[in-house]
Amino acid sequence: MTDRDRTATEDSTGGGFTAGIVQKAIAPLLRVLRDEIASAKREVGQRVAGAKRGLVLTAAGAVLALVAVGLVAALDVTLLMLVVPAWAAVAITLVVFLVAAGILLAVGIRGISRGVPPVPRDTIAAAKNRTEDTGTHARAID
Repeated sequence: MTDRDRTATEDSTGGGFTAGIVQKAIAPLLRVLRDEIASAKREVGQRVAGAKRGLVLTAAGAVLALVAVGLVAALDVTLLMLVVPAWAAVAITLVVFLVAAGILLAVGIRGISRGVPPVPRDTIAAAKNRTEDTGTHARAID
């Protein structure tokens, strides 16, 4: 069998020996790549969930602040008017509600900032470490 016949036979069988070696060499790389993509998806999902919780807390804080101002302010002002002038009663009530609303909004905004932007930092760092370790290992073998 001549070289030309052997080449024709390998081409008709899908690449023969060389294609098998390439496929075996690429398979672990593809598996690692798929694992990294899955890890990144999980991490982004966790960060988005954290941001979602932060948004819910912020909305709840805003709603509670509005409801509290509407329902309790009148009672507080009325009770304080028994002790201090009306303007002082309103001012005291306003300060108390602003402090409570500020605390709730700060906690909610902190939750939002943890999840935005949803970048898979841990997965990226792990991939970089693996790449550096593999490069160091390959240099040591040489």
